Amino acid sequence: MGLRFRKSIKVGPARINLSKSGVGYSVGTKGFRVTKTAKGTVRTTASIPGTGISHVTETSSKKKKKSSDPNIPNNTNNSNDSKEPKNKKGSSNWLTILFLFVFPPVGIFFLWKKTNWSKKMKVILSGVFAVYFLLYVDFIDYMNNRPEETIEEIQIADVGELETNEKSEVSYTITPSDLDLKNATLNAENADIASFVLEGDTLYIETKSAGTTSLWLEKDGVESNKITVSVIEPENDVAQNTEPSEPETPVVDNTEPQSPVVDNTTTTEPSTPVVEEPSTPAVEQPSTPSEPTEEMVYIAGSGEGTKYHSNPNCSNMSNPIEIPLSEAIADGYEPCKRCY
Repeated sequence: MGLRFRKSIKVGPARINLSKSGVGYSVGTKGFRVTKTAKGTVRTTASIPGTGISHVTETSSKKKKKSSDPNIPNNTNNSNDSKEPKNKKGSSNWLTILFLFVFPPVGIFFLWKKTNWSKKMKVILSGVFAVYFLLYVDFIDYMNNRPEETIEEIQIADVGELETNEKSEVSYTITPSDLDLKNATLNAENADIASFVLEGDTLYIETKSAGTTSLWLEKDGVESNKITVSVIEPENDVAQNTEPSEPETPVVDNTEPQSPVVDNTTTTEPSTPVVEEPSTPAVEQPSTPSEPTEEMVYIAGSGEGTKYHSNPNCSNMSNPIEIPLSEAIADGYEPCKRCY
């Protein structure tokens, strides 16, 4: 058995075949391929994938050798005349294939005018690439005219009081939810008090000085709701528990009882003297000192606040919760500067 060698290298839609006979190559996709063998023949294969139906045409590009015998008529001119159209047809095949993929209308024209393929093959290829061209045009039209998705609504959550020089994250929602705030306009009524900062998809409020300001966003002509931000100075002192007051000392009335008054005035008609009975002095009983009651305060029911309040309506709290002062301090809450 003789030595054989064959190696195939695939580069995209092209394939290079190496063998003992030489180098061959082929170009095409699933369903259509043109192959140039090492022997010089050109093989065109067209098939319908999944059906087993295919069509193969093969042409030879080798020229006939000139005869050296003077007795044999030299038909070189006739041979060249007959081969010249085939060579032209072979070069047109590559141009036809190129245009069929790049611009099918020109490729179909070359298919019928410049190739020597069978009529059946021309009909099949014309139909396939006509459909391909129509789908391509429809796709380009869709990509150019498709409506762009725009923002319908931006909703920013309210925040409580913030301290100066603080950076706090703010939650927000966008409709539709697959859009983002990239290139949005960050607006502030007074940027010297507070302003928005957008880092990626995260929105922050950065405070600078004490005061009250309004913040809002705007993108694609859609404006968000305005939120009011109150900024206060940080408190250095922590409120201490109120000490219970000492019980009051009972007051005793030590006033001496008055002596009875006797009326000795003589009148025409004698009267019986009236003697007033001495009144018993009233002594106040000392009251038992009651245990001091701990002060109650209010915190935000959402759990997001950092201050405790004496007034449940302070800072527009939602669902305020009443807890002892000592418990609020133990949980890290600080007194509100407005109501304390």
